[in-house]
Amino acid sequence: MEYILEVLKTFILLELNAEKSYNYLLSEKNITLSKPLIYSIYKEIRKVIYQYYRIVYETESLGVINGNQYYSVDESLFIHRDKEQLWLLGAIDNSSKDFRLEASIRRDSQTLEKFIKKYLEKGNTVITDGWLGYSFLDNGDSCYQHIKHLHGGGDFGTGLESTSHIEGLWGILKSKIKSTYMVIPNVNFMKFLRESEFKYKNRSLNNEGKIAAFFEAFRMVYNTGEKNFHNNDFYSDSEDLDNDSVE
Repeated sequence: MEYILEVLKTFILLELNAEKSYNYLLSEKNITLSKPLIYSIYKEIRKVIYQYYRIVYETESLGVINGNQYYSVDESLFIHRDKEQLWLLGAIDNSSKDFRLEASIRRDSQTLEKFIKKYLEKGNTVITDGWLGYSFLDNGDSCYQHIKHLHGGGDFGTGLESTSHIEGLWGILKSKIKSTYMVIPNVNFMKFLRESEFKYKNRSLNNEGKIAAFFEAFRMVYNTGEKNFHNNDFYSDSEDLDNDSVE
């Protein structure tokens, strides 16, 4: 358990990938753990965080109905290589900075409408750029108020009515992911994204608080206490190791 905690610290506090975790533990802590074991622990930590957000986001929307709140919504291309592309759809509360993210291979009107209705309570204001995919927000039967800024003309809005809130989030997440993991297969992307999301959302906590936040997520996912963190199921995944050491 002591060694697992040390690996957890390299993941959450130092934000190292598995390869660097192995080197750090060996050189700085004199802890000898096999690389496959560290990769396995990293994979399980990532799975906990991924499942945690699935639970939270299925039960908690942003804002309250008719709350007169402002939300920036946008889509950003995160993976584009060969014939593959993967978009992130994002909505952020321009006041609290809480946000919701989903990955999609499309950003058409139907996809965006489904995303917005899933994560934003009705009766609030949605702020977007001029992408035609958001045209459904201008229909007379829309559940939302819509403010549109044409970025091509240099219009991003100001204050709570600005799209800069979501644009800034894209920059932060892309930087955070690429600074640790340069190449991520599409199949694992959401787990790495949720990892970055978890670290960013808990950035203001001290080290003890960040570790406690992870165990809170763990208890929610497995409905158990910290003492049972090291159990047989922890190493039961037979999938290939995540490709998180490519730099």
